[in-house]
Amino acid sequence: MRKRCRRPSRGGHEEWRDWPNLPSELIDDITGRLLRHDVAEYIRLRAACKEWRKCTADPRDGSCGLDARFRPRHWTMLSNGIYGAGDDDGGRRRFFNLTTLACVRVDLPELSAHHIEASVEGLLLLRDAASASHGARLLNPLTRAIVDLPPITPDLGAAYAAWAGPFSSPRRAVYAGISDETSPPSVVLHMGSRTIDSVIAYAKPGDERWAPMDLERCGAVRASPRCSSVLTRRGRVFFETPAGNILAWAGASAGREPALEAVPQREALPRRSRLLELILRYNKHREKRGRPSLPPQPSLDRRHQRTN
Repeated sequence: MRKRCRRPSRGGHEEWRDWPNLPSELIDDITGRLLRHDVAEYIRLRAACKEWRKCTADPRDGSCGLDARFRPRHWTMLSNGIYGAGDDDGGRRRFFNLTTLACVRVDLPELSAHHIEASVEGLLLLRDAASASHGARLLNPLTRAIVDLPPITPDLGAAYAAWAGPFSSPRRAVYAGISDETSPPSVVLHMGSRTIDSVIAYAKPGDERWAPMDLERCGAVRASPRCSSVLTRRGRVFFETPAGNILAWAGASAGREPALEAVPQREALPRRSRLLELILRYNKHREKRGRPSLPPQPSLDRRHQRTN
């Protein structure tokens, strides 16, 4: 039975609003606005009405795993230690929204057989801990969509040693980025040690193996770079070196191999200045919001159960 909303009008008569049967154009406009704000709001809309779920894309579908619209960019997982396979909390994790300051608990049973290696655009890069294949996957913690990636194989050299090495080793360095310059998007990994040469490799969903970059042919670098961080911004992947240089990953195009390009820096702020700027922005944000305290921590799974 279709649900309608009854509300009194100014004349005293009751008005009926057929909310489940809103025009599809209006639903598309609403969902587009929600996705520009936060994928969590899109999930709540789909959970509110059976008819709305029918006419909107399911973010849990495997083909949507790398869809830029459904990436939880503003959400980060809170951790007081190393999370990996065999944890005793049943896979439940807390996620914090850096924009709204909301905090939710999410059940992720997938973590019972995986280690979390890195995070990119809110997606979790997982290493298969249940087999010797060293498989790699990306998990969207809010939609639960999983993207299977090629396994990390011994031919990748230092990358394989880092990926298959002890999870708690402080020397391991694994970073990830997602480039929307290609279709489907490319996942770019920087793997290696903080003290020896590293490997940058890339792959798309459906590829059989990772393709390591030929760094000797890159114009921006002459040797294997060591990175202190990797950032995905507006569909591009950027690497920061310990010296403070920024390198951009350029995806393969017609007749051109992937490359690392030096990014000219208009303002080269010292690290302390950048940190101070972030602190000042945070304090200003809190003052505008009246210094709110952190909201309670509901469970995303229980709070947004389907109502129809």
